Amino acid sequence: MHIQLIEVQNFRKLKSVRIDLSKETTVFVGANNSGKTSAMVALSYFLIDKKSFSTNDFTLSSWTKINAIGRRWETSGLLEDWETEEIKEWETVLPTIDIWLSAESHEIYHVIHLLPSLAWRGGLLGIRLRFQPKNIQEFYKEYTTSRKAAKQTIEEAQKIKNSQESADGTSKEQYSVSLWPKNMCEFLEKRLIGLFEISAFKLNPSLNLEPENGVARCQKLNDDNLPIEDDPFKKLIRIDIIEAHRGFSNLTTKSIDQDGTETTFNEKGKLSEQLKSYYKKHIDPDTLPDPSDVEALEAIYKAQKQFDEKLRKGFTSKFAELEYLGY
Repeated sequence: MHIQLIEVQNFRKLKSVRIDLSKETTVFVGANNSGKTSAMVALSYFLIDKKSFSTNDFTLSSWTKINAIGRRWETSGLLEDWETEEIKEWETVLPTIDIWLSAESHEIYHVIHLLPSLAWRGGLLGIRLRFQPKNIQEFYKEYTTSRKAAKQTIEEAQKIKNSQESADGTSKEQYSVSLWPKNMCEFLEKRLIGLFEISAFKLNPSLNLEPENGVARCQKLNDDNLPIEDDPFKKLIRIDIIEAHRGFSNLTTKSIDQDGTETTFNEKGKLSEQLKSYYKKHIDPDTLPDPSDVEALEAIYKAQKQFDEKLRKGFTSKFAELEYLGY
């Protein structure tokens, strides 16, 4: 018994690909950013590190549709038949991996829980692992409640600002800062693991199709495909990964005083802990601050935009060099 092939959809750079595996050794070879690491991380996340998913694991081209679903939820609510229709709409953007095992009939005791029917006499067995919402209705309620609270806070802050105009005679601008979550993708950056889970579904070997023009043609699930309750690959598959190290960073810095005292500190610790603590406690936009804090957030937002623009201009040539290297 061995894994004959895997098909990955909507995971990072892999929109829809098939990867054939040999019985002994399979080596991925390709240029930087061609998807080698994405394929290995997909195996790791779906089979081992199931709590490691982030919004960055959704294919970038899917973000527009994810945000569109969020906007519809805010204006129109759930689809009428939300238990089936909503998940069908999400299906087109959900990360999935189809794992096809090749097994002999005498190995049936290893895979009996994966059999598509009692007529199976050896050959391919397919399981789809899909990262999907646990409960669409609860997901909808939490998202829309968070968006409503963020909008109301900005509106209250704007009312306070406008009321000051009549008192001091100055013109009050509209706030441009936005509070968390400004869209569905930003909401999922914080709540993804709490609202999503990996579900497993049996696939039909007779519907396994060859790729077309290099694009995998993964079979569609129908309404009769119910999730498998237990881990389908428990004690069947083992994954060991040696991580690639490709970043530029100085993790630690040493400082030597005049008296010869040496101090080692992390570069990330240079930000004043007092300011950091105050920000997290009072004006962090991710923790829904009070309307009275929005003015401070607006100042931070404008300063950040100016600083980002200065960095962009100052590092344009360096970014071009890094792009040439494949970073």
